[in-house]
Amino acid sequence: MNRQAEGFVLLVGEGDFSLSLALSQHGKFGSDQMISTSIESRDSICKHQAALSNMKSLQDKGVKIYFEVDARQLHSDQCMLKNKQFSRIVFNFPHSGGKSNHKKNRTLLNDFFLSASKVLEERGQIMVTLCKGQGGTPADKPMRAWHDSWQVVSMAANSSLILREIISFNASEYSVYNSVGYRSQDKGFNTDGALIHVFELSDSVTVPSVFTTSLVYNDQHYSCSQYLHDKLHRNIVEDMGHPLSHIKTKLLDHLTQDLHISFSSCSLPCFIPPTYTDGHDNKHFILKQIPSQISDRSFVPEATNNSSTVANGDTRHSHTSHIQIRTSLLEQTSAMLEGLDKCIVTSGIVAKPCVISPNKLPVHHELLIICPFNSLPSHDFDSFSQKVCHSLGTLFHTPEDLQISKSAEICVTDAEMSIEDKRDITFRQTASDETLHVASVVLLNNCFIVIYNLDKLTCLVYGIDQPRLLWSKDYRFYGQFNDELKQLTKFQPFYIYPMTFHHDISFWEKDGEEFEEMKMYEIICEVAGDIVNKVELLDKYEDNNTQQRGRCYRFTYVSYDKALSYITSWKLQSVLRLEISKRMGITLR
Repeated sequence: MNRQAEGFVLLVGEGDFSLSLALSQHGKFGSDQMISTSIESRDSICKHQAALSNMKSLQDKGVKIYFEVDARQLHSDQCMLKNKQFSRIVFNFPHSGGKSNHKKNRTLLNDFFLSASKVLEERGQIMVTLCKGQGGTPADKPMRAWHDSWQVVSMAANSSLILREIISFNASEYSVYNSVGYRSQDKGFNTDGALIHVFELSDSVTVPSVFTTSLVYNDQHYSCSQYLHDKLHRNIVEDMGHPLSHIKTKLLDHLTQDLHISFSSCSLPCFIPPTYTDGHDNKHFILKQIPSQISDRSFVPEATNNSSTVANGDTRHSHTSHIQIRTSLLEQTSAMLEGLDKCIVTSGIVAKPCVISPNKLPVHHELLIICPFNSLPSHDFDSFSQKVCHSLGTLFHTPEDLQISKSAEICVTDAEMSIEDKRDITFRQTASDETLHVASVVLLNNCFIVIYNLDKLTCLVYGIDQPRLLWSKDYRFYGQFNDELKQLTKFQPFYIYPMTFHHDISFWEKDGEEFEEMKMYEIICEVAGDIVNKVELLDKYEDNNTQQRGRCYRFTYVSYDKALSYITSWKLQSVLRLEISKRMGITLR
């Protein structure tokens, strides 16, 4: 709390003003920047022995002091505010007074955060110091049970605040500081093990009202989930400030050097013709054609993947058909191979329905290169694979953890393709001993083809432990990768101990039909996006009398870059229950 500050610094809930005096002596910000407040009156504050002398010292320095300021009503205290926004708001050891219970103190925190967030600068910080164990985070040693804490992160999330960091509070660093207010008395309390919780404003998770939208491909209009639509239009692989783009650029640089070749770029749409007959499968996301709605005055911009948002306007009808989103760039290579005489590189988004789990998303990015034999000095497949592995190794601190193995499975391909050989490149995470697939090298039609999973590579190289963060729009994420030419450094998490909520759903399956679990996963993504990061089947059961079959699932809600409150997670669960019931014909219990 004694760090450098550019704007105004507000202290609330002061006891004898000794903390304000201690901060004014540190010299990290000017006394004219400080505003110190107490909920007590000028008369009652005198019960604290040092209060009068501390206030005089502060006023001599030019610090503004206000009395009877309620930390829960900062936004409405016009006398104190005078249209000010604060770069830092400090609440040291908040307490609701007397021998109060946790519920009252949680309410105090909740109301304080709600008010303070309204007078905080856009990139300001709120610092709340709590005694050992009160916060309810893993930083507390020992950590109390959740119900036995003040649940500070949860209370802050209600006001779009995320926990940026936690700092130990050492009273000895503030020479004149004196803790007072133990049970509303002029008496100190134990500050050993106390922690300063630093919060910052962020976006909040919201409950969507619309789940589907439209996009245009080849002048035809298709129905698309809002979830997929948003992903398809981000194009982060071409965003020069994004780590995904950095990894792509560096990979191509290393390959050019190791293979002594140059690449020609090509762009491919992320949509392919359907390969099914009944309009549905579990391997692709299917988009159905809908009547177009385009106004003569509307301008529909071109997108890099040849898709664009549909504007409102007149209706134009056409026959119903389908397209599907590619599951791999390899699905689009067969038409490119014949007569190819140069090395080709392309990248983009791919999507495939999948089980919802913490480290897996239905959408990711691939980088694909095609090297025909006539563009290379050697046609040795193993040698080529080793060079690809070596170029990958230049990105890692431990390149020896990259391994090449002959693949036991063939990639997703067109039926016409006949893959002659394939090598998988995996990375072994030493800490967990887990092996992750990061690339494949394929021999096909006198060409070497390399397919990289850019999302996995980016997470591994930068130390990003959650792939959902790759989609973040938060400046604290982007700010770590603003220079594409800088050294690859480890990612620093900007949101610690995000709130996690669990909600269960129990239902009877639709009579006479097999339950389509993958369809449920698609509905979850459409409604909750990536906020549900885990789905667990808790139980399967059958009613002996009716022979009805039932299931019970647990959904885990967490956001790694936005504030997620309990009430929002509960509302999302309520909407999900209704949508799953309506679309799948199940009966909720």
